[in-house]
Amino acid sequence: MKMRELEQRTGVHREVVRLYLRHGLIPEPDRPKRTVAIYGEHHVQATATVRRLQHDSRLTLPQIKALMDGAGSSSRVDSGALDQLEQLVAHYSGEDMGPVPLTALLGQYPNACEDARTLDAIGIVSILQ
Repeated sequence: MKMRELEQRTGVHREVVRLYLRHGLIPEPDRPKRTVAIYGEHHVQATATVRRLQHDSRLTLPQIKALMDGAGSSSRVDSGALDQLEQLVAHYSGEDMGPVPLTALLGQYPNACEDARTLDAIGIVSILQ
């Protein structure tokens, strides 16, 4: 889908979508040509999730990005935001269709194994063997 349809489906103006892209909150679209961008369903879902985190949890874009990157937040984050952040990370990484191998994350996140064990211990994720 093109930007116009993404705008219609999400109710989010194209400049806001571009802002989300600049902040790294939604994945880059496919670009078959220099001036053409193709968005998919994962862009619709990610855009809606960022919007919900902003409005429902009152998180700023830098806070959302920091939480996506695994950094803490200086302000209290509502527990309801964690599920939405998990979905957003899944949409961003393109891995929202199933389990993510920890080895695939090690290049970008050197502490992925340790973090996964911690998240598994508190029940946020499940580690599959």
